[in-house]
Amino acid sequence: MGRLWQAERLVLVLRPSTSFCIVGVDPSMEQADRTSPKTDNQETEMALPEVTDATFKSLALEAEGPVLVDFWAPWCGPCRVVHPVLEEINDERDDLSIISLNIDDNPQTAQQYGVLSIPTMILLKDGAMVKQLVGAQPKRKILAELEPVLQG
Repeated sequence: MGRLWQAERLVLVLRPSTSFCIVGVDPSMEQADRTSPKTDNQETEMALPEVTDATFKSLALEAEGPVLVDFWAPWCGPCRVVHPVLEEINDERDDLSIISLNIDDNPQTAQQYGVLSIPTMILLKDGAMVKQLVGAQPKRKILAELEPVLQG
């Protein structure tokens, strides 16, 4: 079966037969939305543009300039951690577009790119995958991974 850890609403299952872990929110607990909690005096954050299986070709593969695709799911705790970081990078960088694809609603594209664990971020340049990042990472590490590819 594997080992099960539960803390707060997060559930982590490690299975010895696989090389990755499954992380999610316990479905029996209250469904949380993907955005971070807001206070009354806090401005609403700009969300990343959503892409679907149907729009992936036009919005990602045929886009001008590099595109970072964030593969996520609403139940994924680490996805909820990395999403605000990606929003921040998207707001700061003019040389990169970041879009978001919900793998639960759009499994075809996730399967096409071999996404087995989320969050996964795939950098596309001229429609070709040039970099893949897996797991929630701090902003500086994401930028350090992307920078050589964006500059080259």
